Amino acid sequence: MFNKKVSRFIFIFTSIIVLIFFLSSLYNSSISPYISQTTTGIIGKIDTIIGKPFKIVENAISDSKVFLRTFDENKKLKNKISQLELMSREVKYLRKENKELRDQYGINLPKTSMIPAQIITRTPETWSQAIIINFDKSEKVQTGMLVVSGSSLVGRVSTVDKGISHVDLLTCGKLLDLPIKIKGKKSVVYGNLKSYSASTQTILASELNSNDPLTVGSSVYTSGLDGTTVSDILIGKVKKVEGADDKLRRKVYISLSGNFSEMNYLSIVGKF
Repeated sequence: MFNKKVSRFIFIFTSIIVLIFFLSSLYNSSISPYISQTTTGIIGKIDTIIGKPFKIVENAISDSKVFLRTFDENKKLKNKISQLELMSREVKYLRKENKELRDQYGINLPKTSMIPAQIITRTPETWSQAIIINFDKSEKVQTGMLVVSGSSLVGRVSTVDKGISHVDLLTCGKLLDLPIKIKGKKSVVYGNLKSYSASTQTILASELNSNDPLTVGSSVYTSGLDGTTVSDILIGKVKKVEGADDKLRRKVYISLSGNFSEMNYLSIVGKF
């Protein structure tokens, strides 16, 4: 009797264990992934719903920054356009006023012209001394006219012959005697450009009209005071000043602004 009860207990206990193992296996293989996927999907949807307003706010802030930056740029551009329009009106007014004054007093100033030219000959032997250029034969090019590369003076016409001209470069070392002006901080000093020194890589100016102080870095331009050359063409900047009791003996050493290594298209500047 006791053995039967023990056997029945063992059978029931074993059956329960087997049933639990079966149900556990069934849950892990089919039911658990389904529940996991369902839960993950629900959480993902909730996260999307919650995060959407924050995303909208973030995009709105970004768009606002772009709008404000664009607005600020447009405002600056409008200010610049207004300034350019004002300058244009002032230039037109000054031109009209100059014409009226010339007509009133019968002043006929020579016209300044800029004639395009191209280098046709430049040899290694005379690289820093001279070049040969050509230009439109119909143009009235004359000796002594200035030659410009970019916005800087590089030479002066020495001979002219049927659309071809020889040009003495500022670095040639010859005596130039070109009238110039040096714009100081408080005044303008006038003088004459002399000759270039290859050893110091500067061009000398002397015969100044004043003992006013000059500072290193001051800009040097043509003055046009000889009556034939054009004024306000950039030559270079003051590199060194040597004082003297006699203003005519003061020496100014100038570093040239022109690029003498690379010159292709030039301009002849003169008065007609």
